[in-house]
Amino acid sequence: DYVLKDIDMVVHLISKQHNNQFSSYDELNKFNQSSIKFMNHCKKNKIKKFIYISSLKVMGEYNYKKRPFSLNDNPSPKNLYAVNKLQNENYIKSIFSNSLTKYCIIRSPIIYGKNNKGILKYIDILINFYIPIPCKKLNALKSTINIMNLVDFIKFNLINNYFDNKITFVGDIKDYNIENFIKI
Repeated sequence: DYVLKDIDMVVHLISKQHNNQFSSYDELNKFNQSSIKFMNHCKKNKIKKFIYISSLKVMGEYNYKKRPFSLNDNPSPKNLYAVNKLQNENYIKSIFSNSLTKYCIIRSPIIYGKNNKGILKYIDILINFYIPIPCKKLNALKSTINIMNLVDFIKFNLINNYFDNKITFVGDIKDYNIENFIKI
């Protein structure tokens, strides 16, 4: 059982981070049962605010509409990681509706900063060894967010109610194509 004595706000960061970490829907569902149990425990313990870090991947891999994703767009997860995130979003809305617990779901793009993970870790290695990265023709814009900006947004949500019971997208002010992102 979870110990939530004297805790009134929770930031849910627990997740597998990459699609290949889920081998099947059965494994995904088993993983989600832990989150559901935790969310119900938060509700039972009258947590005041529950913040969940989701992923922009719930919207799909690409936006073919040549504009940023909107909350009016339908989610279209393309892998088990994104399906997991969307399922957790739905569980949160269901579990905390008609309760005293407020929730905020943050759909984050690629997070970068010190000690990057995943593909950004490999890009860092290539850059550190001055290995050229062929990317001149990769013009698609990618949304990103620096880890410190994400932390600031989470802190804002802990003390404000503007995003209570809402889903929101976050990101740095500017989107970058791959070449410019690598240069930065």
